[in-house]
Amino acid sequence: HILLLQDVTMKRRNEKEEDVEAPMLGGAPPDESAVVAMAKRCALVFPTRSLAATLLAGAVVLYIGSLEPEAAVAGIEICLGVAMLGLLIWVFALWRTVSSQARELAEATARLQMLEFAGLYTRGIDRLDPEMVRLPFVEDAVMDIPNLPTPVGIKDFSVGATDFLGKTLVASMHNVTNSHVVFAPDFESAESSIYFIANHFKLVDGAVVNAGVYGRYCDTWVKCPDAKFRIKYRKLLYDFQGDSWNKAIDDAARDGTLKQKPQIARHENLGVRDKDDYDYSHIDFAKSLPITKSLR
Repeated sequence: HILLLQDVTMKRRNEKEEDVEAPMLGGAPPDESAVVAMAKRCALVFPTRSLAATLLAGAVVLYIGSLEPEAAVAGIEICLGVAMLGLLIWVFALWRTVSSQARELAEATARLQMLEFAGLYTRGIDRLDPEMVRLPFVEDAVMDIPNLPTPVGIKDFSVGATDFLGKTLVASMHNVTNSHVVFAPDFESAESSIYFIANHFKLVDGAVVNAGVYGRYCDTWVKCPDAKFRIKYRKLLYDFQGDSWNKAIDDAARDGTLKQKPQIARHENLGVRDKDDYDYSHIDFAKSLPITKSLR
């Protein structure tokens, strides 16, 4: 009887599948009702099969129970054990999936927030606004930039940098471009490398020239109590600095009115075109793309 019932059920299922899939086989596109039916079938395929398997197992148990009551009790216990094991496996798999997706979402959100903060820094520099310059940093952050003899605190840097740019340039335009970020396993800190283009417009002999600089912000971030990441340490690397910029620095070094005395870029803050570059010791680029794991 069980085999006969299963055969009839399979025939009816095949008939329904043919009815649903028929519009998909022809040259014309499926109508909306067929698409809806297909969607419902796909959404319910696993629960439906599980229910069918459960009903079939129950029918077998009842049939055996009509012959051997003790065997029926043992069969029920086995079925319940298997069901509990399957439930535990399903819960564990669901937990791992949700945890992985939650981490990827948190990292993606943090990356966007970091780029926003990187933009705040460049906007503050161009607007000569020390307070905005400090917004992406923790209070005791350290800035290690090429044109100062030693690293300085973010407060001193923000005041000195805006003072220097305001007195030596007619305008500036800083842009951040491609970035790489690697988060710590506990998601409490991160390392990043962000490319920048710095346009420095200086008046030379009555004409405006661009004493531009190109380089990278190599940052160490920490998660703050408000769940936002802020910069604790920034090392700025120059990949290109033209003669115009070096001339501007040289002129500024003799300007007694500046709050900070700049110098020609230090060698340790210059990028190199091989794996001896500072970036390779600062960040593990192989771990900088966790979002792509779900796309493989």
